Amino acid sequence: MFVTALHIKIPLKDKIIRNRQSHRHTLYVKMDLNMQAHEVDRIADDLLRFGEIEEVAVRRYEMTQLFDGDVFFPIRQWPSSYYTLFMTTPLCDIDYVRLFLFFVGNGCSPHLITEWLLSSLFWSTDRNAFIKRANQIKHMIRNIDDRTSDWFYFDIEHHRLLFLNGNRK
Repeated sequence: MFVTALHIKIPLKDKIIRNRQSHRHTLYVKMDLNMQAHEVDRIADDLLRFGEIEEVAVRRYEMTQLFDGDVFFPIRQWPSSYYTLFMTTPLCDIDYVRLFLFFVGNGCSPHLITEWLLSSLFWSTDRNAFIKRANQIKHMIRNIDDRTSDWFYFDIEHHRLLFLNGNRK
């Protein structure tokens, strides 16, 4: 899996390692997120094209394997509250924000966490909830550069809350 950052293809796993070593999350998050707002619609459309529940269930299982130490920290290192949020569906508004910021702040690809969050709504009969979540994610992506001193997440390596600009909360 690759993400594009500044028109250079960087293997996603290498990008995350660099992010962890540098402790400068905003540099990598900013490069990746500037390209993502328009892709939320593509991810949503792709998910809505899945015809069978089994297809989504298999994809979510595959993503769980990716999240567990492949492209993110192993699940055993996550705080239990975030693991519970990760496995819970549906989530309330604030929990979607907390989970998104937790993953992005710790170096996860916004593509992957967006797909995870939106796919959790696949079983919902309320398509407005799906659209609302997609719009919420787009809002966060569009505004993340302006909110780095306001939005915070739990940093797995430092075991504390940090703002997206790297300062302690």
